[in-house]
Amino acid sequence: VALQAIPSTLHPSPQLLVASPLRRAMRTADLAFGLERYDNTPRVACVHARERVFHASDVGRPAGELQRDFPRWCVREMVEKFGDDAPWWYVGDDENDRTSEGNQKQPGVTRARVTGGSQVGGPVLRSGVPSEPSEVFEARMKDLKDWLERRPESHIAIVAHWGVWFSLTGREFENCELVTLELDDLEPGKGKMPV
Repeated sequence: VALQAIPSTLHPSPQLLVASPLRRAMRTADLAFGLERYDNTPRVACVHARERVFHASDVGRPAGELQRDFPRWCVREMVEKFGDDAPWWYVGDDENDRTSEGNQKQPGVTRARVTGGSQVGGPVLRSGVPSEPSEVFEARMKDLKDWLERRPESHIAIVAHWGVWFSLTGREFENCELVTLELDDLEPGKGKMPV
């Protein structure tokens, strides 16, 4: 109930709800926008709005599972690009990294890859999950802004993560903090991500 009080102050109401496809963001969005007044507001899980892979908890679940668990959310773009059961999060594989528009490979960017239990390339977390390089993450933040610019809606609510908002604004946000921003306020890389 307290979480629902936060978006109730939004005027005008959002024409679109966007969330990172990480379960915690989608669940937060469902709780925050659970009021009847948002029942008919379209909901889209946007792969670009996901957190940078810092921890094993930043790894997602396939789009087919998300569609089953969050039937009100549109995951069509994810399914079209990645399929129902393929990873849409950073996996550290140069050959299969399709997480950023037109960035199949980025010259000069070292990416982690785990092959047969050994690391090839950049850092791998203790959990065995490849850490997403900041250059790859920042390219995705540019993709997020480009995606938002192409949207026809003029009032969009986005539920994302600390790293996303830090990169786009240079500011550290509290959990569930509501901030109103103009698209021109978003500047990918404004907040310099730690290594």
